[in-house]
Amino acid sequence: MTYTALVWGPIQAGISPDDAHRFTSWTLDEGAAVPIGDVNGDGLADIAQGTVGREAPGAVYVIFGPAETDFAELSPAWVEPDASVLFGYNVSGVGDMSGDGLPDIAASVGISTWGEVAPTYVFTSVPDAPTHPADDGIVIEGAAERYAAAGDVNGDGYADMAMVGGGVTVFFGPLRDDGTPIAWEEAGASLSFGNSITVEGRGDVDGDGFDDLAVASTQGSLVACP
Repeated sequence: MTYTALVWGPIQAGISPDDAHRFTSWTLDEGAAVPIGDVNGDGLADIAQGTVGREAPGAVYVIFGPAETDFAELSPAWVEPDASVLFGYNVSGVGDMSGDGLPDIAASVGISTWGEVAPTYVFTSVPDAPTHPADDGIVIEGAAERYAAAGDVNGDGYADMAMVGGGVTVFFGPLRDDGTPIAWEEAGASLSFGNSITVEGRGDVDGDGFDDLAVASTQGSLVACP
């Protein structure tokens, strides 16, 4: 079993595990605890925790700041509709793709499972009631091993999301009327760096007013400046 721990700042030398707030009530094998911004608009940062289990379905939890919740009583925000044990392997804050002023969350199995292509889910709000199926969110079909907030790579004022699945696909915000994002290929451009491994938004590296991407692949690492 693994656990995630929150350690409050200011952090000083000599801190011990006893000073951390642990998520020990969940049976985890793997998963990710990531900052997602202020998803409920109360002015405090929030965290998404993915849990991956061998027997229980994987899930995504949201821990709202201030993190004074009894973690043992938390219920998952989302579970994968097919009860995949790997759901929550990849979780990421992707910025405000929906344009409602609050950041959004992406989550998925993260890999193709037993030859099947697993979708990515984008959540534009966190449900009040416990545990919703992941397909209540926006479903993006296609294999995606990883994804990340890309910043605003086309300069339209909306957050964009980069996904790795062999190459790199960038999905532009804002979301369309049916809730789906616009893929870069639909806008007439694409990125291919061989077998891409990971991608991260890196801000405006070249100073042209547009955010840029850092891509690692089997052909080396580089910064793509659209």
